[in-house]
Amino acid sequence: PMYLNNSEKFDLDLHAIIDVDDIDPEKVTKEALSAHKKYPHKRILVHYMQPHYPFIADNTPMKADKKKGKQNIWNQLMEGEADVNPDNVRESYHRNLWPVLKPVQMLINKIEGRVVVSADHGNHLGERAYPISTIEWGHPQGVYTRKLVRIPWLVCQDGNRRTISENPVE
Repeated sequence: PMYLNNSEKFDLDLHAIIDVDDIDPEKVTKEALSAHKKYPHKRILVHYMQPHYPFIADNTPMKADKKKGKQNIWNQLMEGEADVNPDNVRESYHRNLWPVLKPVQMLINKIEGRVVVSADHGNHLGERAYPISTIEWGHPQGVYTRKLVRIPWLVCQDGNRRTISENPVE
């Protein structure tokens, strides 16, 4: 959703954009495999929401409530307005990764060639944002600490690399 909401800021020639309006990792994987089948000679970028907020791994009530003027849980914690224990938020964040691991493994297993598993950013979970002395939550815009920008990069290679072709943008 971030790309679609900000696409005018980017000068990208993407062959196609498939907007999966769902955060269920199994549904995202199904759409990714469909895209791979439809575009076998294209690189496929799949963005799972997990472990992003909102948390789906448990029933912790940490959703934004726009009607009551509440922001997401990260902003609530930063403003001291969260009605939940910060330790519960940390635990929910970590548990939120588990639902996506099996669908990612399935995607890796079904795509021949090279698959890279990475992340778009890290998250602060109540740590000091060195060299700034403030406590940070989430991934605040304009903050580039090591915790936020150092991300995993896992390369999986199964069989031969696919041939990638350039076709006109749809």
